[in-house]
Amino acid sequence: MFSEFFQMLRSFQEAHVMCSLRTDSVRTNSIHNSFLRGIFDR
Repeated sequence: MFSEFFQMLRSFQEAHVMCSLRTDSVRTNSIHNSFLRGIFDR
């Protein structure tokens, strides 16, 4: 279960990096942070 979670997290981070390389990295960053907060607040 943990390996699947980290695999999903890694792919999400890769997509996040790709988005940041484009424009609007600030909004993407806030989405990324709120996503991580939502996971770890549980």
